[in-house]
Amino acid sequence: MTQSDLMVIYSLLSDHAIPDDFISVRLSSRAKQLIFKSSLNKGIEIVVPHDADIGWIMDGIENKISWVKSLQIKIAQGRKQLSPEKINLKALRETWTINYTELSDLK
Repeated sequence: MTQSDLMVIYSLLSDHAIPDDFISVRLSSRAKQLIFKSSLNKGIEIVVPHDADIGWIMDGIENKISWVKSLQIKIAQGRKQLSPEKINLKALRETWTINYTELSDLK
């Protein structure tokens, strides 16, 4: 397994309309199988065994594409909740509007 093989994996994911900002692929010398991890911050991480056959890896990822796509939607929704536009404070009967500013805009 080489870095060029990783590019083939990214190409497969791209063919299925899965953007690079949701997916990361890394090689592991300790992994014995394909491992799919997910989090709101990192998105989906695919851990690939270092000595695995590229055909086996591609088949494994192909089998998980529908799961990856459904998780992609959940992650996008979850990320929106991390930066809300409004906060409803029911106990105070108030709704606060949130305005985000880039740090570069403050200088």
